[in-house]
Amino acid sequence: MTTTRKQYSPKFNAKVTVEAIRGERPPSQLASQYQVHPVQIGQWRKTATEQMPELFVGALNVSGVLR
Repeated sequence: MTTTRKQYSPKFNAKVTVEAIRGERPPSQLASQYQVHPVQIGQWRKTATEQMPELFVGALNVSGVLR
């Protein structure tokens, strides 16, 4: 018997991840509210915080100074 993995939309993923990064509520509360495993929320948060510096790479001009 095969099981299908649940897939979340990028919009939903971003919403949960932003709430997790804010840290206003523990991951266990977010998990019960959004029906997502707490480990999954932690993985999304880790991925987002690791890739966040790459978002600002384009903010530097050729001389390395912020625009």
